[in-house]
Amino acid sequence: MKRIAYILNNFPALSETFITNEILELKRIGFDIRIYARKKQGTTKCGKDVLVLAKEVYYFHENEAPLLGKTYLHLYFFFRSPVRYMKATIFAKRLDDKGAFWRFRQSVFLAKEIVDAKTEHIHAHFANLATEYAMWVSKLTGISYSFTAHAVGIFVNPKFIKEKIDNAKFVVAISNYNKKYLMENYPGINGEKIRVVHCGVEIPPQNNLTKKESDGFTIVSVGRLVKKKGFKYLIDACSILRHREGIKFRCEIVGQGPEEDDLSRSILSNRLKGVVELCGPLAHKEVLKKLDKATAFVLPSITDDDNNAEGIPFSLIEAMAAGISVVSSRLTGIPELVKDGAGILVAERDVEGLSKAVRKIYRLKGDERKKMGEIGRRIVETEFNLKYETEKLAKLFISPDISIYQEDLKTVERQWADPDEPKWKGHPWHKVFTARTDFVRAFCKDAVVLDAGCGVGWSTERIADVARKVIAVDFSEEALNRAREKHPRPNITYERMNVLDLRLKDCSTDVTVTLEMVEHFNQKDALKYLSEIFRVLKWGGVIVGSTPLVHSLFYSKSISPNTGPAGHKILYTEHGLERLLKNYFRDVVVFAMQDEYQLFYGKKRSYSQSLKQKILKLTYRIRRKLLKLTEKSVIEIRSCIVRCVH
Repeated sequence: MKRIAYILNNFPALSETFITNEILELKRIGFDIRIYARKKQGTTKCGKDVLVLAKEVYYFHENEAPLLGKTYLHLYFFFRSPVRYMKATIFAKRLDDKGAFWRFRQSVFLAKEIVDAKTEHIHAHFANLATEYAMWVSKLTGISYSFTAHAVGIFVNPKFIKEKIDNAKFVVAISNYNKKYLMENYPGINGEKIRVVHCGVEIPPQNNLTKKESDGFTIVSVGRLVKKKGFKYLIDACSILRHREGIKFRCEIVGQGPEEDDLSRSILSNRLKGVVELCGPLAHKEVLKKLDKATAFVLPSITDDDNNAEGIPFSLIEAMAAGISVVSSRLTGIPELVKDGAGILVAERDVEGLSKAVRKIYRLKGDERKKMGEIGRRIVETEFNLKYETEKLAKLFISPDISIYQEDLKTVERQWADPDEPKWKGHPWHKVFTARTDFVRAFCKDAVVLDAGCGVGWSTERIADVARKVIAVDFSEEALNRAREKHPRPNITYERMNVLDLRLKDCSTDVTVTLEMVEHFNQKDALKYLSEIFRVLKWGGVIVGSTPLVHSLFYSKSISPNTGPAGHKILYTEHGLERLLKNYFRDVVVFAMQDEYQLFYGKKRSYSQSLKQKILKLTYRIRRKLLKLTEKSVIEIRSCIVRCVH
């Protein structure tokens, strides 16, 4: 696996546990992560895993270094690659910023450490100084870099954002809002470079909600005590709930920061001593214990006077993972998390609205609060899961050209067709569902079948009637949960996978079923998808499936996201689909049906044919090599004779 250098502003930092979790998960996968940090913070509240990481951190100083040492390193990088060094120097000068040029001169120390560690890629968190150092190191060494764009660095004090994006191999945005913000505010940047990877959390065991009821109504809020967290408005809302509504509750605010004294005075002036408590900074395990006892989690975030705002608050993700009813503000990326009845969103700085939202949760019955918490937990399991989000980041480190694919699926994963639902009865497409399933079943008798993109499992169950074993894969956890619940079979295994990177052995399946899948990919990813199917099929195995049909003078038709069905990118004509499949399969047959769809099948060429082709290619290459050597020898002999004659 790759050796990655992580450049951070602070490490360890209690308020940045998402970075620690990401690093630990990458190390678990097999990446060699080296941490380089600008500043060291206290480790008294950190867990054992963080303390182990902290021992390996290289803290690079930003103070003025000895002139001799700095000059030596600049000469080192100049002689290492004069052209690259001169380009970096000119780039630094053109930025016309004294601070940036000073950091460029200082970055040689960090660059030397990263080169000596044989680093293959650099990644930074926050689009501020950490990313700037990553850019300078990349300019000096030629090692590629990327960065994660949180709120700090893009909403407040943005500097050289366009230059940082242009020079990066790829950019990670923690929300769709952040990606949209970057594209709107920095026209001309390559939007395809920016990939959305959420901050992920480990999914804890289900909480005992009955225990919470017996402990009384407890509000918990977690975050740094800064203006953008909106704790002032939470205290004011608590005052309304306690003194006007007469509701008995307890509110615990966990964190530390510059607003602590002002918040303490606000608690006293609102006569809330003993009701609202500032708990100070706590270790992560202690925070999880607080969440375990909470009835509601409230974080009324705001955009402060400096335009500093949230990305997606990590504490809010953790609260929803714990199955807690949540209340937060309708701003930036928060609505991407709190949706579909998982909590209540209010306008920022709206104290009345905030108090009403908390009162609404207070008046809910226990099972209603439990249902709200379960919805939130499912969202986190599917879209903010540490394991899945880190896998996406890992694939980008290996090759940013591989599509993450989940971004597109989010728009369609709740639209999986289940013909058993009442709305499909009597519908013309019910016949289509049945016809295409019957078609693929004919190829699956007594076979080991891969059902790629199984959805809610309606077709999978019918395939399992004739197949020996079915491996049903999909990226949507929601769809898979429904499939496991409604269509369980002893010979079906439902697994969450990215079909562009199947976790299956080579030549492990007899048949691959791909119903309504290829239209969801661009041309490049469609070929990647077919190559994965080819890899896992046995020699002589069969690909069989269906896809929508388009009538066009061309082989295919690109679909605009605003005009076509959700998730569709390219629709194929009969000849266009045949041409696509023949990139990997032989004996391809396509049947164009009347109902605007087409059925197809093809075979993976037999091993003997493949071996024969390889031998022919090898023979051809050897012949060419021999011819070249012969020509070279003749030329050398001829020139030797000429020299002798002269």
